[in-house]
Amino acid sequence: TEHAIDSTNGRWPYWVTIGNVIKRLYEDFNDTPGGINGFVVAGGTDTMAHLTAALKYIMPNVGRPVITTGAQTPIFKPGTDAEANIYFSLGVAAADLSGVHQAFGNVLREGLHVHKVRDRNFMAFDTPAGYQLGEFNSEGIVLFDNAPRRNRYVTGRELEFYPKFRDGVKVVRLSPGTRSASILHDALDP
Repeated sequence: TEHAIDSTNGRWPYWVTIGNVIKRLYEDFNDTPGGINGFVVAGGTDTMAHLTAALKYIMPNVGRPVITTGAQTPIFKPGTDAEANIYFSLGVAAADLSGVHQAFGNVLREGLHVHKVRDRNFMAFDTPAGYQLGEFNSEGIVLFDNAPRRNRYVTGRELEFYPKFRDGVKVVRLSPGTRSASILHDALDP
């Protein structure tokens, strides 16, 4: 669309807007067995892990699936991964699942444990094994036992919604070998 942004520019105001749309539409979909009553959010891969985590924090008790996905190559390019990822995501959005998760490649990942590990590979994301919730294989979509199931009691009224974020928060990874000057530099960064 004319208002699309590059995913590298994705930040919390955009993610809150997506959360607002889901909250507004939450009751518009009949939550009956077999119905398509989840949400798929297609986004760029550069900030997809951040988008997924932000939606998880915005709606921590969502009772239906909110699935993020994207592609490493454009949908109209031959050999794209976009078609398979969208198909996988739509299937997961209709499955007996709740929460914010990512469907990418052939793995369904828990929303707070998604990490981009490759820029030029269809298996661009990874997560610790305990946070893999399902897969897309030759038999179709398979949800693992650790995948949270739908909670039909979370209606639009009960949906927790926390759209407040702060600019300027920086994540710093520390290790025993981190130099004190590096920590000080990060602390003084405006």
